Amino acid sequence: MSAAKPGEILGPYPNDAATEVYKVEAIEEPSDADIRASLVRERSIWIEPRYHEELLKKYKFTLDPDQVSPTIFAAVTELADSILASLGPDGTRAERGVRPALGVIARAGSDSITYRDLASPDLLPRASDGKGRISDTQSLYHLSVSAILPKLVLRDAHDRRIDQDPGVARVLRLIRESVSTQAMVSREVPPQNRPDSLRAYFESHSERYRRPPARRAVVAIFIKEDSARAARYFWSGKATFDSSLIAQRFRLQPGASATTLLPGYYAPMTLYETDRDSLSLVTRAVEPGNLTPVVGIRHGFAICLVLEKEPARALTFEEAADRVAVDYRADREEKWVLRELKRLRPITPVRRFPARLASLRLAAASGVEGGDR
Repeated sequence: MSAAKPGEILGPYPNDAATEVYKVEAIEEPSDADIRASLVRERSIWIEPRYHEELLKKYKFTLDPDQVSPTIFAAVTELADSILASLGPDGTRAERGVRPALGVIARAGSDSITYRDLASPDLLPRASDGKGRISDTQSLYHLSVSAILPKLVLRDAHDRRIDQDPGVARVLRLIRESVSTQAMVSREVPPQNRPDSLRAYFESHSERYRRPPARRAVVAIFIKEDSARAARYFWSGKATFDSSLIAQRFRLQPGASATTLLPGYYAPMTLYETDRDSLSLVTRAVEPGNLTPVVGIRHGFAICLVLEKEPARALTFEEAADRVAVDYRADREEKWVLRELKRLRPITPVRRFPARLASLRLAAASGVEGGDR
């Protein structure tokens, strides 16, 4: 492409998404705005994943191979709450009958991960039967990485002396207090995700669990915009959209969403009218049976075939099970926190910090943002 001249035809070039042919219409130098937009887009996509990868290498994150099979077996055969109840103070347990021993699952320097670290409902949602299933080694690896990364970020900030900056130190202190407070609440309010309790909570709060109007669509993501435009232009509607994509070497990505679908893949998905992502917005203006315009998204360029409109309706318990489990636990934790606050307020003296009060008054008087707090 670097040596091409206007009028030349280049290709064909096979790749994972399609076989591509290019005709050079003209050669234009990118403007500063184009270069800036390209750099911002690339860095916004990769800066965080690259930093996380560097952290894992820096602190030598490793998954203990001897703990992979026992952890997966326990997750498949036992209730998550039962596993938590069987763990000792250090988060491990000895072998007992058919229940395998569970130890340290992963390490990164002096930090370690046990099942207790993985069992947060935010990381490991419970199924309707109360189990937090871990399907394979890859799932366990990603789960362990998600659990240990916050610790590694704090360590890295300390090692690089970033936490000595007053503003950063305040943010990190608030994070530590938030984490320790959540750990205290989790310890005092053990999870109780029994199916009968969850179903009773769902039925008593059914007004919370409604699905907004939506559209069913088949979405395909292309690496390059011109490939997406060509595919949209040449699709006649005689063949099914799926078969047309398969002919272009696209592969199905089961269970993908608007934010997880990858270039070179396609997937049927539900796009809700309350969502604000680009795919959901563009499908609202298209009637069923038609293709959307090409839309740029985080991972590439997408086109969607709108299949049908779906009206708003109540969710079934099975559809809302994950949300119900999170809400049920949050409500129980909130009741405990409010009860503790009511108990502690009469016996806890008020501490005053004159310097802080003076700074707040100065901020309020000067109209600085946040001064009304």
